[in-house]
Amino acid sequence: MSRQITGAVIEELNAPFKLETPEVDDQPKAHDVLVHIVASGICHSDEAVRNGSAGDYAYPGVVGHEGAGIVEKVGSSVTTVKKLSKIYDF
Repeated sequence: MSRQITGAVIEELNAPFKLETPEVDDQPKAHDVLVHIVASGICHSDEAVRNGSAGDYAYPGVVGHEGAGIVEKVGSSVTTVKKLSKIYDF
């Protein structure tokens, strides 16, 4: 299955960040973890991808790698992370 996400997409070198809704696979592979991101940021590393100073990058791409979220699914070989079974009200 797939789902739509909101992502900061860079179409090409020096292009502006654009919020788009790409589709992603929501079935993790054996060593993957699917996390529902609730907060994310774009930092200087992402700007370096946008302006080319980070080196070669295969555009288009989605950036914003510093996030916080809730584990929804884990792949069959994942042993150190597990799905949250209850939402806590702090």
